Amino acid sequence: MTNDGSGNLSWGAGGGVEDGDKGDITVSSSGATWSINAGAVGADELASTTVTPGSYTSANITVDADGRITAAANGSGGGDMVYPSGTGIAVVSGGTAWGTTLTAPSGDIVGTSDTQTLTNKTLGDGTTPVRIIYDPTPATDATVSGDLISVVTTAGLNAVAGDLVYVANTGGTDGPVVALADADSSSTVGAVFLITESITAGNAGKALISGIMRLDSWDWSGANKALYISATAGDMTETIPSTAGQYVQKIGYSLTPDIILFRPSVDFAEVQ
Repeated sequence: MTNDGSGNLSWGAGGGVEDGDKGDITVSSSGATWSINAGAVGADELASTTVTPGSYTSANITVDADGRITAAANGSGGGDMVYPSGTGIAVVSGGTAWGTTLTAPSGDIVGTSDTQTLTNKTLGDGTTPVRIIYDPTPATDATVSGDLISVVTTAGLNAVAGDLVYVANTGGTDGPVVALADADSSSTVGAVFLITESITAGNAGKALISGIMRLDSWDWSGANKALYISATAGDMTETIPSTAGQYVQKIGYSLTPDIILFRPSVDFAEVQ
């Protein structure tokens, strides 16, 4: 190897570096390839950056073109996170634990063996059919077990539990507008519900779509008696309407003198 006096080096004939391990460098290809051995570059060989060593929370970092972290700072908490934890799930909001672990329910989600609050829960596990069990013997007066709907009573109608109503008009978010059902007109039968609570005129309340209801003021003649819309507005009757121009629509059956299965037919017919 020679120096031309200007700092330029050149290899003389026969003066090349032989291939082989030279410590931290391995030479190969007759001196043409020089490779730094793995692990040869450590902390002492790397130029220090201005980043302060330590741990960062939700870090904001800057990385240069060579892959080096040149800036780092703590950031703000991230979004909500839900992850499995034991038999339930844990919720983290903004990097902070959100109360205690939420425990998944066990047993029947809907049924008589395991009562569950259904807020923010899924019915069933995807493999077991969902079971909705109606109580066939409500324990107290004016109680129901079934499917309910929100309705709004028409102006002038102060409805009470047990009133049979039909859909008289479209409504809003509180449900359809209803009035007392009556077998005397085709416009007052059809889509019918059974009021389950006292509702003042023009206000919203609950009505039964289908299910079981008990009302102590009822006095049906026995079990399994067919019930129809009555010609007395808002009432039910065991007697089939028979006057020409009236309408026959079955709305359910009695189970006991004061309990009925409410399951209205979608069909009705005019008496000729």
